[in-house]
Amino acid sequence: MEMEQSNDKPHGSGSFIGHVIPAAFFFAYGAFILGLILKRSRSLPPGVTYCEMHVPERNATLLWRMGIVLVVLTLCGVVVEAIGGILAGLGVAHQLGHESFYFCYTFVGLVLVLESFGKLPPDSGRKALCLAFFLQYLGWTEHGLMKSDMADQRIHLLQAQISLCTTLAVGYSVYNPKSIEAFVLSFAFFILVATWLFTAGCNAEFVNISRHLVGPYLSLQVLAIALVITICAAFFFWKSTRAERAVCWKI
Repeated sequence: MEMEQSNDKPHGSGSFIGHVIPAAFFFAYGAFILGLILKRSRSLPPGVTYCEMHVPERNATLLWRMGIVLVVLTLCGVVVEAIGGILAGLGVAHQLGHESFYFCYTFVGLVLVLESFGKLPPDSGRKALCLAFFLQYLGWTEHGLMKSDMADQRIHLLQAQISLCTTLAVGYSVYNPKSIEAFVLSFAFFILVATWLFTAGCNAEFVNISRHLVGPYLSLQVLAIALVITICAAFFFWKSTRAERAVCWKI
């Protein structure tokens, strides 16, 4: 017989702010790139596809700025986590799991900066992203397995699986840089990572999500993101000539 699970959150299950801060970063990063795709698609030279023009990223200034922002923000995150551990009397390494998540993207930022100066091959930053998300997958899996509340555990394990899917999407896009679908999908996953982190934060403090609702919540978020991207793509098609659409999207 299955034992009834308590809805009470165990001590140390996390906080809303602790989830929302990284969620805001992922959402902003993903939305920025997806918006940039839409903007650039409207001003392509005749006969050139988006991927031929912009994948891998050739704007060194953009790479440098993204790298610096990543390094600064993630190091701030590490400092905040370390200070929290010190103030709690538990030491700098108390939140080492959270700190390691931030360090993953500090590494990505450093790679982007080096790529911007031509010290690393093109697309090194996205290859570093693959490694970062794979490490996130491992970290979220272990983090989820330690949860005593079953719904909370399931939410974190799904976060791990989303990170793994992001690794595969980014990796395939690097392997097949001509695919605009793969490129868009890889950054759409950033939005999903953000919305699911927000869900985890709400579950940590404000609501008790039932186990049987975890899957539907995730499905609805995926559908919402897909709908927005579909509407944006349809808007582009509506505003473009048939020739522009055929060249840009290889239709």
